[in-house]
Amino acid sequence: MTLCGEPVHKAVGTAALLGLWISVPATIGYLLAQPDDVTLPPWTIGWVSLPGFAIIAPAAWLVAPSGTAGALARPAQAIGGVRRFPAAGGARMLYRAFS
Repeated sequence: MTLCGEPVHKAVGTAALLGLWISVPATIGYLLAQPDDVTLPPWTIGWVSLPGFAIIAPAAWLVAPSGTAGALARPAQAIGGVRRFPAAGGARMLYRAFS
């Protein structure tokens, strides 16, 4: 979005919202999955560890507002440099997929 002229704060907010829309159906899919002949730890439904979910989900919910406030308090130039890391990670994944 920043390459198309949108402010970086709007791009970050949009990415966070899209991440939520992606994670909910993905979690449901992992809950409904039926692992084949795999020994999973207790308290696991599909591929989801319920104790892990019970710890990670509330922690993410609690710290998300402070992360958002911290990002909004920073100047756009300080946030803009962060986009290099996902681009490098994406390039590495593409390289490994086709090599």
